[in-house]
Amino acid sequence: MELSTVKEGITKVLNLLRAHHVETVVLVGEPGIGKTWTAREVSYQAIDEGLFDITLWAYLNGKCDTAQLSECKSLLESIAHQLYPLPTLEECEVEYDNAETEIGSYLKKKISENLAEKRLLLIVEIYGPSNMVEEEIVSAFRNVLQLNKQSSYKVLITRISRDALLGSTRASELEPLSVEDSVIELKPLSVQEASRLLREKAGADAYNVPGIKALAENIIIKTKRLPVTITMIAKALRYYSASESAVRMLKRALEGAPENQSYSIKKLLHSAYGMLPNSILMDLCWHGSHYFRDFRSVYFNELIAYWMVEGFLGRVNSIEQAYQDGHHVLMELIDCGVVKKLDEGYVFIDTENLNLDEFRCHIKQEENCIYLDECYRGGLYGTNSLGLATVFHGKWEGFGKITQTNGMMKTICSSKQGHKLSTLLIDEINICWEVLVKLLTSEQELQVLGLFNWKLKSLSAIQSNCANLQVLLLRSCASVENINQTLNLEKLVVLEISGPSSLKEIPDVFGNMPNLQSINFSELLNDKLPSSFYKLSELVWLILRGCPCFKEMESLANMKKLIMLDLSRSISFKTFKDLTFEKNPELQMLNLSETLISSVPIMFKKIRNLTHLLLSGCRHLRMLCKVTSLTRLQVLDLSGASIFHKFNDKSLASNTSLDILDLSGTEVDRLPPNISNPRHLYLKKCLKLTKLPFIEGLVRLEVLDVSGTFSLVEIEEEFFAHLKQLQILNLSETGIRKLPSLLNLSGLRKLLLSRCLSLEEVADLNSLKNTLEVLDLSGCSALNRVQE
Repeated sequence: MELSTVKEGITKVLNLLRAHHVETVVLVGEPGIGKTWTAREVSYQAIDEGLFDITLWAYLNGKCDTAQLSECKSLLESIAHQLYPLPTLEECEVEYDNAETEIGSYLKKKISENLAEKRLLLIVEIYGPSNMVEEEIVSAFRNVLQLNKQSSYKVLITRISRDALLGSTRASELEPLSVEDSVIELKPLSVQEASRLLREKAGADAYNVPGIKALAENIIIKTKRLPVTITMIAKALRYYSASESAVRMLKRALEGAPENQSYSIKKLLHSAYGMLPNSILMDLCWHGSHYFRDFRSVYFNELIAYWMVEGFLGRVNSIEQAYQDGHHVLMELIDCGVVKKLDEGYVFIDTENLNLDEFRCHIKQEENCIYLDECYRGGLYGTNSLGLATVFHGKWEGFGKITQTNGMMKTICSSKQGHKLSTLLIDEINICWEVLVKLLTSEQELQVLGLFNWKLKSLSAIQSNCANLQVLLLRSCASVENINQTLNLEKLVVLEISGPSSLKEIPDVFGNMPNLQSINFSELLNDKLPSSFYKLSELVWLILRGCPCFKEMESLANMKKLIMLDLSRSISFKTFKDLTFEKNPELQMLNLSETLISSVPIMFKKIRNLTHLLLSGCRHLRMLCKVTSLTRLQVLDLSGASIFHKFNDKSLASNTSLDILDLSGTEVDRLPPNISNPRHLYLKKCLKLTKLPFIEGLVRLEVLDVSGTFSLVEIEEEFFAHLKQLQILNLSETGIRKLPSLLNLSGLRKLLLSRCLSLEEVADLNSLKNTLEVLDLSGCSALNRVQE
């Protein structure tokens, strides 16, 4: 990226690093301005020039304080793997009796030994608002890395500028930058630089599409011209350039300047996100546990393997093809600045460039049907197969440094360094059974084994050679007929046997697996689970998705740590033995969609963490009780619960976290008088609903879809009075004669009224001219007046 603005910043930083009296340089700027890129170029040139012997990168959460910084194990590991291969816990125990408590001291010692007498450039990137001043940061690292033993060292700190932070933090809460440090503020690109970068990233084919060049110039004027934003816009333009109608729609959206500026740019970025797997984006920007927790970095192949086993790349028919798909996604994320490359093939997430709140409200349109992205509706937990990041809580060493070759992903082994095979993911396309048995029987230390699409009938080879397994994955191994009753895998934490299978019975073997925390038995033919299964007190993750013969769940009282329970599409499932979930206080996700349940175990206040309650397609469910106690509930999906007709709770006012309420295809004839304050409300094909009354609390509503509810004939005049956030209004195929005033719908983008056969008049459209992109009046045969 040869941009004069960036080059100027590089020159200034290098000049300061050359100065003997300067110890610390601070590089500030907005998220996406190019701070990391500038710091990397500085490090390359400084090493080439002979100013330093080595560069190390450290990544800090802005919420971290100096005490946490000094003891942060993930930070030490991140620095350590830039210097040498990380030790296993067993290796640590050679020198320390208690490796868990002494690992920090061990890493500090090894880091100090590797840095001794070297001239060091330490680059510290701070993400988010931070109250630490530069002297505190340098002092903490001086202690952690024992910098006094280096012949010389300097520190380059990158952080968000104060102006950028003011949007989320009060100025009075921010510590001033140290006056003794040399501070350089990166500026946005000039219009000319931004145009050149946009053209380069969009490509000639997209840029030469009629109308795209003019749109690009218009967009550049309206942005802050940050390199990351320009890159994502370029990708979005490539996406839009493939369709003339999309180009026209984008042009209309941009004509609403200047007050509509922010929306236009967000829309482009959303389309750039839309070209990547939604489940991966959700995982990256989730505020809870994910694979990058505590700002740790991971080997790039390890990240692809994680996506693969969690199902983020879809069904894996070929390891080689899945790897190629994952590699493509990773390169796109790096190009967008969402993931950053480190040395030695490691990567790191930059959360400043990925916003969950924006992403989860990304709306797709397909054949005039507007719906929220299903990934968010199901939650992050609705997309994971194993929940590895949640299950291990930092106690697992991960897949390690692995490589992809000949239909497998496996540990990079080294007899010289003593690295044995600890991870093996393998399909049957390129590998025969004899080779697999040889791999399993060789002197290895397998901890992770994943078999995809194998035609093995039993697990005997696995049992006899994999005593150290922590993760066992058998996916789409259709020929498996039985599991040996003597199967003994005491160290196993994660077990998946899923996909079309001949396995009809699971033996009583769970007493030999006391540490199991995650189980996925999706699509198996078993009609019950053995008694030892219900004694698994450590279980956190349970997926029995699409098990057509499974009918009844015995008591889950022993599973007090359970977070995820998914029985969706288990079409014979009818009952829980437990009347309540009070013994499962950590439950966050409950998915009973497309089952035969007629009632749900009562949710008491103890179930305070439940965020997703998914009951779509439950055709025998008539009512729901005690929903008001679920104060953290974000998604309540009852769509297709065809005989559901009411909530027993008189009000949903206490469900203040509710984002999505879907009652489509139910028998509700009215809404509760206080429906909380959802952002998305779906009432499609609710054939007993005749009227939408004014509900004062709906101030956050962004999507209202009542399409197909032909019984709806009236919308109260004041209904839209407070809906200033409404973006999508779908009243297609309803019985309304006229609309209430639209004057307050200042953010409306789509107004869909197709096949409203009784609609006679539409007024106030002129008030929407700056925002409205789509107006569909097709099939409105009685329409005689459109008043602007």
